[in-house]
Amino acid sequence: MKYIPVETKAAVRQIILAIIVGLMGGAGSIIFRETIMVTQGFFFGTLLKKIAFYHGDINLSVMLIPMIGGVMVGLLSMKVSSEVKGHGMPEVMEALHMHGGRIRKRVAFTKLVASALTVGSGGSAGREGPIAQIGASLGSLLGQAANLHDRQRRVLMVSGLAAGIGATFNAPLGAAIFAMEVLFAEFEAVCATSVILASVVGTTFANWLAESLGRRYIEISLIESLTLNHPMELSFYLILGLSFGLLAIFWVKTFYIIEELFNRINIPLYIKTGLGGLLVGFIGMFTLKGTPNGGPLGYGILGVGYEGVNMALTGELSLVLLLVLGFIKIHSTSLTVGSGGSGGVFSSSLYIGAMAGGALGIIFHSLAPQIASVPETYALVGMGALFAGAAHAPLTTIIMIPEMSSDYNLIPAMMIACITSYVVKSLFMKENIYTLKLKKIGISINTDKVLSEIRVSDIMSANVDTIPKDYSVGELIDKMWEEGHIGYPMVDDEGLLYGIVTFDDLHEVSREDKVSDICTRDVLVVYPDDFVDKANNIIFHHDIGRLVVVDKINPKKIKGIISKTDILRAYQKSLVLKRSW
Repeated sequence: MKYIPVETKAAVRQIILAIIVGLMGGAGSIIFRETIMVTQGFFFGTLLKKIAFYHGDINLSVMLIPMIGGVMVGLLSMKVSSEVKGHGMPEVMEALHMHGGRIRKRVAFTKLVASALTVGSGGSAGREGPIAQIGASLGSLLGQAANLHDRQRRVLMVSGLAAGIGATFNAPLGAAIFAMEVLFAEFEAVCATSVILASVVGTTFANWLAESLGRRYIEISLIESLTLNHPMELSFYLILGLSFGLLAIFWVKTFYIIEELFNRINIPLYIKTGLGGLLVGFIGMFTLKGTPNGGPLGYGILGVGYEGVNMALTGELSLVLLLVLGFIKIHSTSLTVGSGGSGGVFSSSLYIGAMAGGALGIIFHSLAPQIASVPETYALVGMGALFAGAAHAPLTTIIMIPEMSSDYNLIPAMMIACITSYVVKSLFMKENIYTLKLKKIGISINTDKVLSEIRVSDIMSANVDTIPKDYSVGELIDKMWEEGHIGYPMVDDEGLLYGIVTFDDLHEVSREDKVSDICTRDVLVVYPDDFVDKANNIIFHHDIGRLVVVDKINPKKIKGIISKTDILRAYQKSLVLKRSW
């Protein structure tokens, strides 16, 4: 039997595990959908009928349904798993980049239940965040069970996420690109193969399960194939992209302003989620009547919202109604998720984009009916353009929206609008709708840097050669000549950090001078649990050769030292690990 290289064995194992997690993610997406249908049937089919109280043709009890669901989710978050609140993606990103791809075992199940309760009770949120967290949790669990190292476990975690999203939206390629564009930025052979394979397997398996159950899940329905009708239309899509970059900023800022308002309220979480649900229920109460297709959740303000999206795509809504519904959805989703509810923001972004795009389509049609002859095309492109800006994911939406709608004729228009929206949003706001939450709690995610995967404690030198603060310049020079170092941390009588001195500090001083008089007291430091890219940035920007590593609790206690050479060695070893597995 021929010798099989270790790298080949590891790659084959990773791909087999990716297939397994793809099956798990596909099954998880079907279970999640079915659970939402059960909870929605209970809340709106059983409970609402029993507590119905009408004022004219409006059922006032509707506002209580999201409140009840919110209270239940708040209690679940408080008592079982705090990770279930919110839209899921920031929590996945934190686990991926800060905790080596480790997620607690209970998260997958509790997130499924909490999100089903939120969406099923009429909370204005989507499925992509929850299924992303569920799929990522399953990938993490499989990686931990297989005793994989951090990098392999991260890849498996992202593969699970892609499988869940691909299966949920029947968009395997778009889901794989989303996973790599937003989360991982990894396009190496084994990484990309694992993620894409898991997404395809998950989507295929979910479709087979749905067919076996006699289900046919259709998210987006079009009256006809939408396409470019005139070359000049591209200028309209450019205007749409520019406008939606600004709209994306408004959407993201509104979302986090409302979340911050809830964070400042000093009451138990279940009361916050109940209050958010009550406000959403009050808003949604007025949107259940008079809908053109008589959907169970009206115009889609309550729940995921595809009822309203399809109305925009089929031209059933007026200009005023499109604008009003888009504005309301921004605030209803912000109230649901910002108060601590469990649900995603992708579907809400599609909803807002469809409404605003449909409104622009009507305006363009009135200005140039021969060019913008089908206003509904702008609703479809708007769905992608808004999310491209909000999530900084233009490639994802260029691929995923046509996959979801089974209509590829508008890809040129989608490319112009999505890229333009992304550029405009990036010019005015660096963080996206996922990373902004992490930034607010002091976590910086760098998905495209090798050094962001290595901690300072892994490469620092723990044995630090220091000098006392009563050293003379002459003694320091003799020590430098003897040991070959060009800088030393200085400690006080208790061994705590006092300052740092380098060869550059020795100009125009005498041998009798005290080093404590010429040293730098304002010492640049890093902590052991910081990532190496932070240390590298400090060294580069300040043009220094080394950094002192100090204790996070006591910043005067020296834990080690890290140099340019240490960072270079770490970079080289990381590249070898990426290629060897």
